[in-house]
Amino acid sequence: MRSFEAIIESCSFQKDGFAAPTAETFWRLGAVCIIKGGEESYIAVQKAIRTDEAYEFSGLWSFPGGMVRCHESINSSSGRSLKVSDVLTSLALRIAAEAGIDRGALQEFELFSELKPLVSSYTAKGEKRYTLIIPFRAELSDSISPMTSDASIMNAQAVRLSSIIPLMSPASSVYAMQCEAISSSTIARTDSMETCKRWALEAGFR
Repeated sequence: MRSFEAIIESCSFQKDGFAAPTAETFWRLGAVCIIKGGEESYIAVQKAIRTDEAYEFSGLWSFPGGMVRCHESINSSSGRSLKVSDVLTSLALRIAAEAGIDRGALQEFELFSELKPLVSSYTAKGEKRYTLIIPFRAELSDSISPMTSDASIMNAQAVRLSSIIPLMSPASSVYAMQCEAISSSTIARTDSMETCKRWALEAGFR
């Protein structure tokens, strides 16, 4: 498995505003942040319930984040290799929107090198799409009550991960159980990991 930095640097911003090695690549780059909010709590967000179209993660919990978005003009950034700082910028903006936490409140905001990338999938406009997720981590510098301003999120809280793992999206569920050091023999982890592996094969990863 290539390093996180190598994966990131293999990508550039495409004309759709998201990051991937080429426009024809079957997946886009994503990132989530595992934010420790207290001695035993982490920041989690709950996806809004959507009834207008098929959306696999409707109502599920996850760590804040999403696909890496271009925040410069497309013309100036298209084709440029990404840096870790680009991903941090995109991720920080998602955290602010989804959980109401500004970048200045995040300490040790960095790649979570002990974890591995995972593949997620979702359906948009009737088309199945894939995201290669890079995990980051951070700790809150102050006691902050999360609050969302993003229409795609209906709840943001500091929670004990063990209380929501069965209600999390597959990739976030795997990361949560790795953070909590819960036995890999649990049914929830097995199902979530197998789902991510299946998506990885569908997206062309071996």
